[in-house]
Amino acid sequence: MTYYVEGDFEWDDDLDYINVSNYRGDIYGVPSAVTVSNRSVDVEYGTYFFFFNNYVDVSFSFTTTDALWMTNDFSVTLRVSQEGQLS
Repeated sequence: MTYYVEGDFEWDDDLDYINVSNYRGDIYGVPSAVTVSNRSVDVEYGTYFFFFNNYVDVSFSFTTTDALWMTNDFSVTLRVSQEGQLS
């Protein structure tokens, strides 16, 4: 399985500005014996502790269930700061 999250980010360090649009996440290559549920794409804005540097997180999460009813939770998060730093 392969899964990802992405978005279109705009930032301006001089204006303390960060924004994301067109965010999305998906999964492909799911084995036929596995079902995917609880798909969710979330966006969260924040500020680094003790710094005046804003960031935005875009996260994609989902749950898989196999033929034996075993479940696993997966997630991936992309963080971009107002300086354009990716983590």
